[in-house]
Amino acid sequence: MTLTATDICITRGRRHLVDTASLTVTPGRVTALLGPNGAGKSTLMKVLSGDIRPDSGTVAFHGRSLSEWHRESLARRRAVLMQETHIPFDFSAMDIVLLGRLPHGESPTAPKARDIAAQALHRTGTLHLASASISRLSGGERQRVHLARVLAQIWADTDQGAPRFDAGNDAENGTASETRCLLLDEPTSALDPAYQIALRAILHRLAANGTGVLVILHDLNLAAAMADEIVLMRGGRIFSRGTPVQVLTPDALQAVWGLDAVILRGPEGYPVIAPRMDGPPAP
Repeated sequence: MTLTATDICITRGRRHLVDTASLTVTPGRVTALLGPNGAGKSTLMKVLSGDIRPDSGTVAFHGRSLSEWHRESLARRRAVLMQETHIPFDFSAMDIVLLGRLPHGESPTAPKARDIAAQALHRTGTLHLASASISRLSGGERQRVHLARVLAQIWADTDQGAPRFDAGNDAENGTASETRCLLLDEPTSALDPAYQIALRAILHRLAANGTGVLVILHDLNLAAAMADEIVLMRGGRIFSRGTPVQVLTPDALQAVWGLDAVILRGPEGYPVIAPRMDGPPAP
């Protein structure tokens, strides 16, 4: 029921990009992967996505090595949104989202595929852009369209045929292998604050329906509000993991980022980080 990386090591020259790192993406939970630039976050996510093979260590999905999965079968269950997605064609937003339905063997003209794509666009607030060229959209609009694409990719059906995200009912019915997983690398980098909050709602809804979510973020306060669990990396290694309250402590912020900060409490109970502005300049 999980996507698990165990003792992952990746070395380039004399540099350990990832050093014996282990991480689990658990169904029903949003996990945020945090750390400074160069900590190994994106590299570890590329290992989890199967884009690169580790020098040592293993990656398994539902207890099976990634190499044992048929590509389309895996793509129906696990979607990945990396920092940059380049489309070399002048597709419309609807065309982009319909790409997410290809692993399901659905024609782009099929009513079911177009219905799911429309719902995914609606979920990300981009349905009004369905016919717009992707090349003419703003960075934030493109980011939301690509989010709709990966949502459409892991969209599942109920027995009644109504589209939905995979929910806990599958596990109850003994088909836990259908549980979905979503990996997102910096999905908020071009988003306005309102859409960052909307993304939080989308990911929480996915998790509530049994999907495992892993998201890389640089905004610590957004991560604290979004994540059930935080995994903190430094120098290619896992520094700490736990709830936002457990992980985002003044000592950890100082050790990982050299950040002098006060930890406050937000209206919903999650920590709010208030950096001191009179500290030494960054090197």
